Amino acid sequence: MKFVYIIILLIAIVEACGQFCLKKGAEYNNNYLYCIGILSYILITYLLLKTYKYKGVGFSNLLWSALSIILACISGKIFFGEKINYPACILIIAALYLINNNEE
Repeated sequence: MKFVYIIILLIAIVEACGQFCLKKGAEYNNNYLYCIGILSYILITYLLLKTYKYKGVGFSNLLWSALSIILACISGKIFFGEKINYPACILIIAALYLINNNEE
């Protein structure tokens, strides 16, 4: 059952990479990066379908959204110099804790 958590984490990581490629592709007008970004979302769709074998749509999307927000904040800070909204990140971490405790 913990396998679904790994898949959803992988989805969030692939999404962060895809967004990075799409942003850089737009910045540099690079079709190669656009293609990588589009392919990453195809992979996300495939992985998301795999999670539905173990968990429902609501749980999968909730966990994916929470992890995506955290990764977006981190990658935005590291790669693009964006400001992190720390209170929002703390609330997301609290939400992940509650999701995990509610499932067990």
